[in-house]
Amino acid sequence: MASKSPTDWHIHIAGLAACAALSAGLWFTVVQPQLDQRAHAADLRADLSTRQQKVEELSATLSGDRAQLAALKDELGAKELSLDGMDKLNQRLAAISELATRSSLSMGKETPGAATDEPHYKSLQIHYEGKGTYPNFAAFLHQLRTMFPDTSIATLEARGAASGSGIEFNFELIWYTHK
Repeated sequence: MASKSPTDWHIHIAGLAACAALSAGLWFTVVQPQLDQRAHAADLRADLSTRQQKVEELSATLSGDRAQLAALKDELGAKELSLDGMDKLNQRLAAISELATRSSLSMGKETPGAATDEPHYKSLQIHYEGKGTYPNFAAFLHQLRTMFPDTSIATLEARGAASGSGIEFNFELIWYTHK
């Protein structure tokens, strides 16, 4: 057996240190960047999958919305609204009063305001005050909207009547007319 010199262990330690340094260098320059890159790629794939799923959901929603829009456009096209002229004001006021009477409401005050000139139409605000029961008033408003689609309610106030029976109400009706 060959005898080992006492300096051989220095060579072994130097070899081990060189191997450790080479391994660490290889780890930090080749292996770790590859692992980081793979982890980043996996994150990107997961993000892509999530986004693709979101795109599919939004596409389905968009398709439904487009179908709903088309149906609404068809419905609007079928419901051509023709506006009366301001010269029909007295007939309109009489028709609304008649509707209130048929609805068992007592109309107190009916005050037309000044006409407002808009680019494509005119509008007239009419103030109403009256008394009745809540169910009759609700039915009146429903029939008003059905019978006169060229009107809208700008303000509405209803409160219990001072007498304790029924309600007192006032509302601003806007009537849209042609120019």
